[in-house]
This record gives sequence, structure tokens and C-alpha cells, in this order.
Amino acid sequence: MRKRHIVILTISFLLAACRHNAKTGSSVIKAVTLKPILKTIVKTDTPLICVDYAEIGSFDPEKEPFKEFEEKRKSYFKGKTELSDDYVIHYLFSGLDSISRENIWDGSNLGKTELLEYISKADFYLIGTALKNTLYTGIIYEELTDEESTKYFSTFDKKGKFISRVLIAEYGQSGTYRGDNDSRHPYYTGINGCINKNLTIEVNGADGVDVTRDNGKYKIQFNGKIVKVIYWNDRDPTTKEYYDSLLKVNPNNAKYHFDYACMLSNQYNEYSNARKEFEKTLQLDPNFAEAYHTYAFDLYNKFNDTVKANHYFEKSIKIAPNVAQYHSDYAYFLSHYLKDTINAKRQYQKAVELAPHDAQEHLGYANFLYEYLKNTKEARQEYIKAIKLNPNLKSKDDDHTFEVK
Repeated sequence: MRKRHIVILTISFLLAACRHNAKTGSSVIKAVTLKPILKTIVKTDTPLICVDYAEIGSFDPEKEPFKEFEEKRKSYFKGKTELSDDYVIHYLFSGLDSISRENIWDGSNLGKTELLEYISKADFYLIGTALKNTLYTGIIYEELTDEESTKYFSTFDKKGKFISRVLIAEYGQSGTYRGDNDSRHPYYTGINGCINKNLTIEVNGADGVDVTRDNGKYKIQFNGKIVKVIYWNDRDPTTKEYYDSLLKVNPNNAKYHFDYACMLSNQYNEYSNARKEFEKTLQLDPNFAEAYHTYAFDLYNKFNDTVKANHYFEKSIKIAPNVAQYHSDYAYFLSHYLKDTINAKRQYQKAVELAPHDAQEHLGYANFLYEYLKNTKEARQEYIKAIKLNPNLKSKDDDHTFEVK
């Protein structure tokens, strides 16, 4: 069983309802304005339209079917228009012969059902047109049975061809509880959702129910296709699937490409793919200092490209000249790979100047002075500064090297 009051909240929105003409079998468009019936319980930053459901109230699921109860109450159907079977088959399901069915609560596959058999068990109601632009139209409609109410947001191109759909709200039986004399009784709960102004869709379980199938966040792409951003049970930022999903709906986000590049390189050792993501990052954001700096490491470590690495180290420092680590990492690269000790010393000096209280910067400079310049006196001074700032850096080997007791 499902839903009772499901509601559309709209901000001065004109919603269109289709009325079926019994004589001609055609669909006639009638413009209506749906007013809020309930306050939404969905919390979103910038909701445009929210689809909700009401408390069960006086409905007793053990006495009569849900649909019959609502039909008696009449107010449930106010502002909605029942759609003909022909309309449902042709537009909502694009004339399919059968459809795949899943358990709405746990996502398990229930197999395929012949379309005519499927729609014979439900009535379909158009709630309204939620979005409309030059490429697609988005509607919200309800599938109502004796068991449940399910509401969908669906998109269609300008010729009326189906593009995508997503369950946005529903109400139905989710389990049973034990009553007196060990009798079992059903209990009901639901899902609600909002379409936000940035064209994301947030669908949430209610009352603590863990609904995994359509519980999550979606994005309506420019062409009307609806794609999932992240499932609630897939929010693991250390997986490629996470970033594949994230970048599918945020293809121009430089930070996401950068994070993905770092993960591909460090966690999966996919250096070629990481390189593509670094390049995409810098293409999207040519002033991303951290990306230049990090990519430079991969270029000389993974691809032996010291020329481009040198250029990118310089770029990172030019963009962010006051980051001490950028200078010391560049100094290490200059001394170890390009054997340019003169410029390396300048970079180390800049690093300790910017971060005088950073023990690691002083220790790095000390090692450089000792190993490359054989300047034991200055090296000893830098080592002493380092261990005063962080005594944990003190070691017997370094004490011996820098002649510190």
C-alpha cells in the first residue's frame, strides 16, 4: 500500500495537467496551478519543487484498500488528471512490451512483467509539469494501486519521446509488526524528494528507513537525461566508481578531476589515466597551483619528464609564491634531478624564510647543505633548528652526521 497525500510545492509555478477526452481518445492539455497542501519535510538548500506524503491519519489498511479509501475521500485527487492506458503506454513507457520490476525497498530484481499486465493493476495520474525548456519537458506523475502510491519525475524531448525517469516519492508497506496474540500487522512508510534549482534531485527515506534503490542524489543533465550522482551506500571517495559517478554530472569541476588524478596515481597506479585527469584539471583551471605542483611529481617520478616537471614546479610557485612546501619540493627536484644546486639553495632559503617554525623545512635544508654543498657548519645549524622545533626528528645517525651531541 502506499501513499496518501503527496504534495507539490511550487514557487509561482504554472503546472499543466493532461485531461483524456473519452470521445476522441486524445489528450487535452489544461493549465492548472497546484497550491501547497503540506509543508515539506525534505530539507534542501534551494528547493524548486518538492514531492511529499502525508501521515496515514484515519486510514486503516486492514479494512479497505488504499486506493478505495482515497477515492472515497476525493480530496486526494484534486488537481490531478487520470491518464488513459493509451497515453501511459505510448508516452510514459514508449510502447514497450514489458518492463523490469524491482523491489522498491531493497532493490532486488523481481523479473519482467508484461506492460499491459503491469498497468492493468494501477491507475496513473498526471500531477503537473515541473520543468520545461527548449530541449525537454519534465513532468511528475503518480502510479496508484490498492497497495501503494508511487510518484515519478520523468523527462521527454520536444517530440514527446521518453528520456528518463526517477522515483521521487512513494508510500507503501515496508514491513510488519507483532501485535497481541502474536498476530502480524503491516506498517507503512515512504520516500520523498525535491528537485532543486541547480537541477539536482534529492530523494530521501523517512522515519529511519534505509531505502537503497532510489535513495540518493541525481542530476538532470542539459539534455534531460537523469543520472545518479551517488547512492547512499556508495559514498566511498576512495573508489573509481565514486569519481566516475561524480564526474558524469560534474564534468567541468577541476577539483574533482584533480582528486581523481591523485587517487588513480597513488592508489591504483594507473599513471596514464592519472595523467589525463591532471591535464583535464589544468585545462579547466589554468591557475590551480596545487595541481601543477602535484602533477610535477608524477611527471618526473612516473614519466621521467623532467622538462615539463620543472616548468610545472615553476608555475605552481608563480601562482602561489608563499607556500613553503612548493619551494622546498622544487629545491629537492632541482638538486636531485637537474643538479642545479644554485637555484636549489635559493628555493630552500625561501622555504625556511616562509616557514621559520616548520621543523621539516629546516631538516630538508640541512640535508641539502650537507650532501650537495658540503657546508657542514650551516647544515649543523639548520639541523639544530629542526630538532629544537621538533625533538622527535632527532636521531643518532643525524646527530653523528651533523656532529650534534
